[in-house]
Amino acid sequence: MAKQKLSELPVVTNINQSDLFYVVQSSTSKATNVATVFASVTSANIREHSSNLYFTNARARQAITVTGGASYDSGTGVINVNNLGVEYVANINGANGQVVLTTANIAEQGNLYFTNSRVVSALIQGDYIIIEANGRISSTSPGTITANDLTTSNVVELNNLYFSNSRAILAATPAVTQLVVTTPVFNYNLDQYSGDNPTIYVKAGDTLSFQLNQSSSHPFAIRVSNGGSNYNTGLTHVANDGTISTGSSAQGKVSGKLFWKIPYEIAGNTYVYQCTNHSSMVGSIVIENSISKSLVNITANSITSNTFISSGAGVPTIESSTNINLAANAAVVVTQSVLRLASFTDGQVANLAAVAGDIVYNSTNNKFQGYTTSGWKDLH
Repeated sequence: MAKQKLSELPVVTNINQSDLFYVVQSSTSKATNVATVFASVTSANIREHSSNLYFTNARARQAITVTGGASYDSGTGVINVNNLGVEYVANINGANGQVVLTTANIAEQGNLYFTNSRVVSALIQGDYIIIEANGRISSTSPGTITANDLTTSNVVELNNLYFSNSRAILAATPAVTQLVVTTPVFNYNLDQYSGDNPTIYVKAGDTLSFQLNQSSSHPFAIRVSNGGSNYNTGLTHVANDGTISTGSSAQGKVSGKLFWKIPYEIAGNTYVYQCTNHSSMVGSIVIENSISKSLVNITANSITSNTFISSGAGVPTIESSTNINLAANAAVVVTQSVLRLASFTDGQVANLAAVAGDIVYNSTNNKFQGYTTSGWKDLH
């Protein structure tokens, strides 16, 4: 038989130990090509040796044993545990075999066992209550609670709330007005004004109330000007829980009521309300002084004063259902302005219930006219 090169041998697909020995022995000169012989060799081509056996379920099941309170079926591999749910030990406190543990065998530590005495010691006696050592609870005055036994400190309030100063303040509305403040978007709305961030008119010396109902992102502050410093004089804030803050502590709130007692000294000036987070949310507060501090007395029928001043917006009006009398010991003097008389047409003049001394301006003939006992006369 002619010799062949190992690289020329066909690929072996089924080989036994003697064949393997022959191939290796006959190819000692080119042992590096032996790998080509095993290119298709798997465990199916190799017979198992007694010291290296292949895995089977049967062999695995035969290798398993169990002891104690369990049973095992080597044919199916099923393991059953006897006395399932009962924990036991072989020996405890001199007892051998299967010993069931109870709380009598386990020392308590953090979790204490129940006892009557522990329950009784945990109870606390209240007014008119007696707790005896055996746990018996009794009252010192059973069925005899009188009006003298109860006070408001013993009775929990429900719908009928108890009085407190803060509740009284929250329920009160200042003499001037209360403005409800809301923030529908990035602006302030006031319930008595139209539009966004409206101008407020108020008189010096009055107290103004703001009911704050805005978003938490829009703190409310009173300032001397747009973007200026906070004005803290006269401020009092009452929170919904009754907490009272004054001065600078009353600034920057989003709920509760803010009261501003406006000093006389700032009359004639304009202040602002403004969001401390958004400078565009700002409105003016015009401090008017319709009647000066020199006013002495106001009664139902007369005003007694050294000075009567109006510095607010709009035209001040004094009205009466009858006459308005101006009384002066010397003269009634009009300064720094003209005296404008009422204007009537011819037909209106004829219908006036005039008395001697009345003066009007007739817009039909553009004449000043005065009334005498003989009728209306042109004054020029």
